[in-house]
Amino acid sequence: MTVVQRAVPSHRAPFFRHLSRELDARGAELVVTRGARGTPLGGPLARGSDALIMEHALSGAELYPALLRGSLGQGPPLALWGAGEPRAYRPAPLARAARARLAVLGDRYFAHTEGGRRDALRWGVPDHRITVLRNTTDTAALRTARDAVRAEDMRELRLRHGLKPGRTALFAGRLDAAARIPYLLAATHALAKLLPGFTLLVAGDGELRGLAEAAASGPGPGGDGRSPVVALGPPTPRELATYGATADVLLVPGRVGLCAVDSFVLGLPIVTTPWPLHGAEFEYLEDGRNALVVRGGPDAYAHAVAGLLAAPARLAMLRTACRAEAASYTVEGMSRRFADGVERLLGA
Repeated sequence: MTVVQRAVPSHRAPFFRHLSRELDARGAELVVTRGARGTPLGGPLARGSDALIMEHALSGAELYPALLRGSLGQGPPLALWGAGEPRAYRPAPLARAARARLAVLGDRYFAHTEGGRRDALRWGVPDHRITVLRNTTDTAALRTARDAVRAEDMRELRLRHGLKPGRTALFAGRLDAAARIPYLLAATHALAKLLPGFTLLVAGDGELRGLAEAAASGPGPGGDGRSPVVALGPPTPRELATYGATADVLLVPGRVGLCAVDSFVLGLPIVTTPWPLHGAEFEYLEDGRNALVVRGGPDAYAHAVAGLLAAPARLAMLRTACRAEAASYTVEGMSRRFADGVERLLGA
C-alpha cells in the first residue's frame, strides 16, 4: 500500500511508524512517498502497489491520471485522505464542485474527523466507503512528561516568574497571524487589570514571536510595572508538561487545530473564539463542556476568562472533561482505524 503526500510534516512521522507496524501485523507493507506537482503515478509505482492513498487536493496534478486509470480498471484502488471542506477559506463554486467530484470518484475516503465524514456524505460518498480517523499527533511523549511533573518543578516555575495559582494561563503553539497574537496580548493586559497578578506564559515560536517578547519586556497595567506576559520560546515536551501543570487554562483565541489534543492530554481547557480559520480538530471542543468559546473582542474574552478562573467548580468540570477525552485521540487508535480502512479498500 502506498501513501502519497505532497510533503510529510514532522508530526506525521510517528503516525506512519505506528501505521507501518499495524499494517505489517496484518500482512501488508506501507510505502510513503512524496508526490510533487506533475509527478506521474503510473508505471512502477502504480503496478507495484495494491492500493494508493493520496491527499484530497485540487492542486495535486498527479491525482487525476490515477483516478482515471482506476475508473478504467487499469490501476490499483485509490483512496483520498482529507479534512473535508476547506475551513481556512471559501472555495469558488467550481472548485467546490471539483473537490466533491474527486471524492466521489475515489474508492474510499479517509476523513480527519466526523465533520469530514459529513462533508463526504454531502458530496455523495457512500457511508460504507468512509473511514473517520480522529486526526491526532503522537501524544506519548507529552503524556509521559505530564506524569513525571513534580511539585518541585511547579514550585520552581512559580518562583521564577512570580506565578499565582488560579491566575496563570498558557499559550502554546505557533506565533503567527492565525494565532491572533495581538488579540491575545490585548486580552492579557485586560485580564491583568481584572485580576491583579494574572500571568500568561507564551511558549512557542513564529514570525510574531517579537510581539510577545516586546510585551514581556514592556510595562504592565499595574503600578509595579510588571508585565503580565512571560515569553518562554518553543518548549520541549517536559517544559510544556510543566507549564501545563502550573497553568489553569489554555488561551487560544486564534486557530485551534491539533492543540485541542494537547489540551486533553494536559487536562487544561482551551478558551477560544469562533474564528473562521480553525482547523478540523476544533470540532473536538464542546463549548461549556471541555472548552469555552467566547464571542467578541479582547475585553469580552478577558471577562470570560476572569469569570472562569473565579469559578473553581466550573473550571474543575472542564478539566475533568478534557482528561476524559484524551483516550479518544491517540496515534495508536488513529493507526488502527487507518489500517481498518486499508483492509476494506483492498477487500473492495
